[in-house]
Amino acid sequence: MDFENNSWIWEGVYHYPHLFGGIMLTAAVLGLSTSFFGGISVPSSLAYFWPDLGIFHKRKHGKKRIRVYMDGCFDLMHYGHANALRQAKALGDELVVGVVSDEEIIANKGPPVLSMEERLVLVSGLKWVDEVIANAPYAITEQFMDTLFNEHKIDYIIHGDDPCLLPDGTDAYALAKKAGRYKQIKRTEGVSSTDIGPGPNARVVYIDGAFDLFHAGHVEILKNARQLGDFLLVGIHTDQTVSEHRGAHYPIMHLHERSLSVLACRYVDEVIIGAPWDVTKDMITTFNISLVVHGTVAESNSFLNGARDPYEVPKSMGIFHMLESPKDITTTSVAQRIIANHEAYMKRNVKKAESEKKYYAEKKYVSGE
Repeated sequence: MDFENNSWIWEGVYHYPHLFGGIMLTAAVLGLSTSFFGGISVPSSLAYFWPDLGIFHKRKHGKKRIRVYMDGCFDLMHYGHANALRQAKALGDELVVGVVSDEEIIANKGPPVLSMEERLVLVSGLKWVDEVIANAPYAITEQFMDTLFNEHKIDYIIHGDDPCLLPDGTDAYALAKKAGRYKQIKRTEGVSSTDIGPGPNARVVYIDGAFDLFHAGHVEILKNARQLGDFLLVGIHTDQTVSEHRGAHYPIMHLHERSLSVLACRYVDEVIIGAPWDVTKDMITTFNISLVVHGTVAESNSFLNGARDPYEVPKSMGIFHMLESPKDITTTSVAQRIIANHEAYMKRNVKKAESEKKYYAEKKYVSGE
């Protein structure tokens, strides 16, 4: 049996001095060299006399990885979702995310804007997510909780400190709390950047845009862009810039909301918050950009119709590439889905507001420890 080093000997001497004295004496009687104890392995004949002693067992490497579970509808993925999942991942080593089924959302909240497929793409695209469970139930039932603990090896179920109430007004996470397997996160705002930078010889790919109402089309184009290099840098335009080019009603989400949504995507290495509209030579030099890309499907490709071209410089340098967009989703098409279901959403929100008001009036502290 191999050992990592000789430290096990000195630990044994410290904790079992009389035992080790006996071992040394036995070794002398058997004619074994005491230098054996500074060696590599234990002869089977000697191990036979002490088969159950922990000091002769190979030390285990590391500790058990903690698996945590968080669920949600994740309809119209936004910075709040991203920040919640980022916090949930910090409470364990592996984050498993349940995406609630369309049927459950309709029954408990109203019709979702995005399909299950689109919501799965968005959640799977987040860098903090290790596994995804499709068609998860809205409420943590006894049966589903057993599935989580036994089949998915979940240690803790995570949710925010905002209420999640069933139509009858009960807590959707009551069973998890009762089982002592519940942890809670705070709904906090904020945008943080990664501390990982590209290596000196890395091929840096740059893509920019508004990334408003972050959707499955964004995830797919970012994935394809990342495959073209070693490091994906994403420029996110300011609210003012977006308004100037798309109209006064845009962006729907402000800069920090859009930034955290993009930063959460697993294919993104770094973001430039408030990137300029034009990709300049100074930008390319400063960030050591090797390739600038832009999707074929976008809210506005006005530069293709004779307007001022923001990619004139990278084109002149031969480092610009039009990237075929895998999906034809845009912010406007998602917004149109919202408008189409406006009445259902209004009814849902009135009911939700009443439930939340009651929840906060009766709220009790729940420890996240």
